[in-house]
Amino acid sequence: MTLSVWIRRWGKILFFVIAAGLTVSFIVYSYRLTRDLAEQEHQRMELWAAATRELIDGGNDDGLKFPLTVIEENRNIPVVLADEDGNVLLIRNIDSEDEKKLAKKTRKLLNGSNRIEIELDNGEKQYIYYQDSDLLRRLSVYPWIELAIIIVFLSLSYLGLIESRKAEQNRLWVGLSKETAHQLGTPISSLMGWVEYLKNNDCLSSEATGEIQRDVERLADVSSRFSKIGSRPEMSVTDLNDVVLRTVDYMKSRVPKTIELTGRVEGEGHDAEISEPLIQWVLENLIKNAVDATEGRGAIDVSLKSVNGRLMIDISDNGKGIPKNRWKRVFAPGYSTKKRGWGVGLTLARRIVEEYHGGKISVVSSSPGKGTTFEIELKQMTK
Repeated sequence: MTLSVWIRRWGKILFFVIAAGLTVSFIVYSYRLTRDLAEQEHQRMELWAAATRELIDGGNDDGLKFPLTVIEENRNIPVVLADEDGNVLLIRNIDSEDEKKLAKKTRKLLNGSNRIEIELDNGEKQYIYYQDSDLLRRLSVYPWIELAIIIVFLSLSYLGLIESRKAEQNRLWVGLSKETAHQLGTPISSLMGWVEYLKNNDCLSSEATGEIQRDVERLADVSSRFSKIGSRPEMSVTDLNDVVLRTVDYMKSRVPKTIELTGRVEGEGHDAEISEPLIQWVLENLIKNAVDATEGRGAIDVSLKSVNGRLMIDISDNGKGIPKNRWKRVFAPGYSTKKRGWGVGLTLARRIVEEYHGGKISVVSSSPGKGTTFEIELKQMTK
């Protein structure tokens, strides 16, 4: 296995394993840092309590310098000193000019779990209540902020990988399509010459040569479509009545005689801004799918109507139908019920209708054994 193949196969998994390992490492490190800082603050409060006890129990002036220094050095940890009855004796590092807010913060500390007992020489007890410093509180939420940032980063990276893979596949399809169009050009030109030869030498009936010519022209259209993949199609205002009826007429002689293919339009003036070759291809593709669904025997109806400024083209068959839980899946790349084919027809049809024409294509009704109706919805142009 080459390096490039290995990277394509396992690179994504390896990337996320490394990212997950780094994430766990950062969070564990941040948690331990916060825990160590909390332990240090607790030790400082223990020292503060010892200094307070020494100060209260008394001593000479020299002996009081150390506890006074310890007490004065605490400038960031909120502390309340209270007696056994809960009377507040000292408040430090709780800034508030409002007496109500000060009382509220003091009660919060007295009801908290951070408490250190001081036992004096006379048998009385006092209690130190303290709160985590601002720095510790900020650090305690840091791991969660870090986790959120990493999750966002991983999500964006994952989406970037997906889009990169899609872009690579699109480039491959575009290159393959253009090469296909190039390869089709020579035999199509040759076929056109042979059609002219057959017409001029009366080798076949005019009807037969006419149908052959239509097929050759259709091959030229297909080649043109492939050559334009990857670029925006040219759009023009076109009467869909003519497009639908001509497509149905072309397909009638190319489906089994045991299938009744009909085309209907309701009303006139069904203009839409479309790429005619692409819409023809979509209709042909849906008709071919309907032929497969009927398994060579049945009826297919293509109808066009206008509803509230939208043009609706329905392609209905009385074939084997589609279970409702698969109505959306039929448009997914690779989905196919046929033994042959790549399962990209309906995917391309949806892209043509929705991305290029701003319309909608969907399965509007279907049931096993009764048939299916696909519907194409396009914006109607008003004069």
